[in-house]
Amino acid sequence: AALELRFHEFRFQRRHDCAVCGSVPAIIALHDAVELCAADIPGLRQFSVAELRALLDAGAPSSQLRLIDVRDPHEFVTGHIAGAINIPLGDLARRIGEVQNAAPPVFVCLTGVRSLRACAIARDAGLTASGHLAGGMRAWDTPQAS
Repeated sequence: AALELRFHEFRFQRRHDCAVCGSVPAIIALHDAVELCAADIPGLRQFSVAELRALLDAGAPSSQLRLIDVRDPHEFVTGHIAGAINIPLGDLARRIGEVQNAAPPVFVCLTGVRSLRACAIARDAGLTASGHLAGGMRAWDTPQAS
């Protein structure tokens, strides 16, 4: 149907108890439930932009933390935190040995969602101390976050 530029309309009744479009919606905005995801990862350290900047500005030794950017390579080259290495999330399980034998990893992504997944992968691989940048690169690049 798509190649022929045809479509079909489906009619359905609105459910009045729907959480999005019902008479009294409970979901009125899009958001990531980061706090729910983070609660399942014991030992997770969530860094604010200010905390991470302070550590890096103070010259945190490489034994204290290791920045792992889990974005795809084309995202990484558009800008990243100095000193971060790029291990895309899709490669992390296969390359976890690069992370296990180093300082506790601090995972970074665009918004903080993929970095939480990276923390879960690290936990499953036996790394009990990992962290992530809350809000990701979007927060890092926001002037007010400094």
